[in-house]
Formats: sequence, structure tokens, C-alpha cells
Amino acid sequence: MIGRRTITRSCITAACTVLVGLAACSTESKPETSARRAPIRIVTLVATERVPAPRTIEVSGKLEARDEVRLAMSVGGRLAKLDIDIGDVAERGRTIAALDTVDFDLELERARAALTTACTRLGITPETEHVDLEKTAPVTEAKAVLQEARLARERVAAMVEQRVRSPAELEDADATLAVASSRLQAARDEVRTFLAEIAQRRIDVRTAQRRLDEASLETPWNGRVTARHASVGQILAPGAPVVTLIRAAPLRLSLQVPELEADRVRAGQTVLFTVDGTDSTLHRGNVERLGPSIDRAARTLHVEAAVPDPEDRLRPGSFCRARIVIDERATTLVVPRDAVSTFAGIARVFVVETTEAGLTAKGIVVTPGREIGERLEVLDGLEEGTRVVASAKGLQNGNRLEIGE
Repeated sequence: MIGRRTITRSCITAACTVLVGLAACSTESKPETSARRAPIRIVTLVATERVPAPRTIEVSGKLEARDEVRLAMSVGGRLAKLDIDIGDVAERGRTIAALDTVDFDLELERARAALTTACTRLGITPETEHVDLEKTAPVTEAKAVLQEARLARERVAAMVEQRVRSPAELEDADATLAVASSRLQAARDEVRTFLAEIAQRRIDVRTAQRRLDEASLETPWNGRVTARHASVGQILAPGAPVVTLIRAAPLRLSLQVPELEADRVRAGQTVLFTVDGTDSTLHRGNVERLGPSIDRAARTLHVEAAVPDPEDRLRPGSFCRARIVIDERATTLVVPRDAVSTFAGIARVFVVETTEAGLTAKGIVVTPGREIGERLEVLDGLEEGTRVVASAKGLQNGNRLEIGE
């Protein structure tokens, strides 16, 4: 009995040993068999290349008119004419609106009549520009009276010396001479008063003429009407707006550059932008002005670019997405966009390496950058000329590959 049990146990142990060995052999050969049986993927290789890629700062902004003004008249009255409306183009110097001028005409006539009256007192015309005080009629008359009094006094004095006249008559002659001298001074003062009044009347005439001239409204420069604030027949107060006029060419592109990028912006740099809500046309401008300080709330620098618009396609108020080109000569390394595979936030490209199993895929972690057309910028992880798989979709490390055409 003992012998049989011992033999049976030995047989069982040997059988188990054989089974374990067979299992081990099967496990060791499984990866090799799986790898050899995996399908071979045909891929195309492309070389990384360095292409021009200007360095830019991505910003947003808004198009604004070069100038915008609310045109108004400095005098009030009834609006009698308005020859322009929203969207119309106005050339410089064009009369676009006018008030009823009846009251202004009457005011000018009154001022001219008052001037004529003041000039008549001196015997001159309103057109006389220069008046010699000493040659005016009142002064000339007073001078003659004074001269006569002086001669009379001299005659009386001579007769008094000859004792023909009494000293009392000489005193009367002295008094008459003093009165004549005083009347000359009064005549001069009177003429000066008349001249001052004439000057005032001339000012009244110019003021009335100016009010008449300001009863019409002219455009200060070539522009386009964006709003109309009045209608014909309306009574306008002085300074009330009539229309809003903008000068669009060239436009201003107002940009807000983040504080961290502000030191890289310079006047004259190129700005490329697209307008939201329109096609993807790329427009161009140049940095013209930089703000003197950083906005404390937004932590941005205000930058303005001049934007030519010869075809009149852009509209003030449009929102834009722009790029300020800070280095036009910069280059960068690129690969086809499909050559980069991203999983869990990690970007990889695949190269081909030779192993015992043949050509296999090997992933290389890279740092992607901007999209440049159909290609993607690679900031780190590759060198120029490295050949990578053109399409990394579905690839994994160790996949067997075959290089196609």
C-alpha cells in the first residue's frame, strides 16, 4: 500500500511539473507571436522644416473713425434747409443746412443804419477807414474860434499899452481866449466820442454779419453722416446738433495690449486683423500711437493703428481680432497638423525605428505652438529635418510600420 501511494504521488508531481513548463513556454512565446501577427500599417514620412513665421501678439480691438463731430450752429432759429441724411457723403465746404435768415438780415440792416448815422455826425462815410482828429469839422471850428480869440487878445493888449483901452477890456479878452481854448478841448473830446461810437457800430455790423453767416452750416472736411438730429421747420437753440459727421479714412484701430506684452510694441509695427461678422479677409494697418500709461483696472496698454480703407469696406464700431507683428523675420519648425497626436494633454509625433520585429513606431513628446495654415508649429522636442509619420491618427508605440510612397 505504501509503495503504491508513493508512486502515485511521484507521477502527479511529474505531471504538474510538465504542465507548468508547458504553460511557461506558452506565456513566453505569446508577445512574440502577437507582435508578429499584428497588422502592418503603411505610413508616409515627412521631414520637419523651418518656415517663416513672424512673431505676433494676439489682441482684440475696435475700429473707430479718424474724427467724429456733431455739427451745430452757434445761433438759434428755425431750420429752413437740410440737404443731407444718414449715410450721405459730404465734401469739405458743402453747405448742408441753413436757418431762416429774415431776422438776421434785419439785424444787419439796423447795424448798418446806426453806423451811417454815427459817421454823418463827423461828415464821413461808413467806408472811411482812417479819421484825422484835428481835421474833423468840430475841431477845425474850435481851432478857428481859438485863433480869433488869441488875435483879439493881442490887439487889446497892444491898445492897453498905448492906453487906448482900459485894463478891464484886456481881462475880458483873456477870459474869451480861455473859453475858446476850453471849447477846442471839448471839441476834441466830442470827436473822440463820435469815433468810439463809430467803432462800436462797426463791431455791431460785423457781429450781425457773422450771425448771418453762421445761420448756415458747412462741413469742415470730407466725411460721412452717421446721424441726423434735426428736421426742417424745427426751432433750434444755439449749439443744438444738426448732424453727426465722421471722417473714416484712414480708420483708427483701437487695441488693448496686455501689460506683459506692452514693452514689445513699437510705433510702425504691422497689424494684421480680421473683422468679426464678415468674411475672413485679412486687413493690414500700422501702429501709430501708444498710450502713455497702463490702464490700472484692465492692466492693458492702449494702442492705436492707422488703417487705410481705399475700397470703403470697413465700418467704424466693428469688433476685430488682430495680431501685432513684433518680429517679421522670425522662423519656426513645423510639421503637418495630422502628424501630431494629443492624448491626455500630451502631444506626440511618431518616428520610425528599426527593431528585431522590423520597423516600429516610436512616439516623441513635443510642445506644439501655433497653427500655420495646414501645419503646426513645434516649439520643442524635434530638430529640423527629422522625418516623422505624416498621419499619427491611431498610432501607438510599437506598432509595426511599412513606409509607403
